[in-house]
Amino acid sequence: MKKVKVKAKLIGEEEYSYEGIGSYDKKKKALTYQDDFAKITLYLKDKIMVRENDESILSYKFQEEKESRFEVYSKELKKTGVLTLITKEIKIEEGLFQVIYQLEGNSFFHHYIVNWRD
Repeated sequence: MKKVKVKAKLIGEEEYSYEGIGSYDKKKKALTYQDDFAKITLYLKDKIMVRENDESILSYKFQEEKESRFEVYSKELKKTGVLTLITKEIKIEEGLFQVIYQLEGNSFFHHYIVNWRD
């Protein structure tokens, strides 16, 4: 895995930004970085994002213009909850992952952008 510079931004009800170092596995097409709240892994080929912290694991499965799944696993309860996720737009290029999505029960869209480079 190669070390890369990562810039991430999540825009929803609030805006959150991150800049730091991550790792990119070109063979597996996977980007991993650790922000202030969680470890994030993007599986670009499968269009899956996994956020893991001490309490939970969140798994987002993006499929453009289709309903898919948002899974929340509680480590304390050892239980998984599932919500519907609607992906409005997804763009994946070398050094870029961008997705606009909405979670069941939210009236707003999330816009998540990640850039990385050597």
